[in-house]
Amino acid sequence: PLHIGKGLGDDGNGSNSGVLAAMESCVQSGAKVINMSLGGPGASGAVEEFLTKLENDGTDVLIVAAAGNNGDSSFSFPASYNSPLVMSVAAVESNGDRAGFSQYNNQVDIAAPGVDIKSTVTMNAGRDFGYTSWDGTSMASPHVAGVAALIWSHYPSKSVADVRTALECSAV
Repeated sequence: PLHIGKGLGDDGNGSNSGVLAAMESCVQSGAKVINMSLGGPGASGAVEEFLTKLENDGTDVLIVAAAGNNGDSSFSFPASYNSPLVMSVAAVESNGDRAGFSQYNNQVDIAAPGVDIKSTVTMNAGRDFGYTSWDGTSMASPHVAGVAALIWSHYPSKSVADVRTALECSAV
């Protein structure tokens, strides 16, 4: 089942507590994969504690997070938490080269298309919908989350470590 947890406001801003509440809601609802197309420079002790609790409890959930768009090696969170449950996703161009805006650091696990990606948008105060193209690691992470969900749909008994390995070993 699909579950949507909203951690940010309509304006795209929010707090670590809002993001944590969305993560907790997804886990409580039985999510196996959580896509987090968001990030910021500050780590949260509460989020780190939550991740540690999930690890200690043996919770099989993969948190797929956008690595960040500063084009440098700085850390962005939640992608840069040092947890086996978090997979940090960088962005590549259509030719496979790293997108110039994409973070690159020792927490990045995998990359996916993140340049000129079609996305839905709302218009006229939410009364109409359309499509536009966007760039960013937030556009790359849903590709990885989708493949992780497909893997788990075919192999539901696999662990988060198994799914990570399948993703990392099959990446080009």
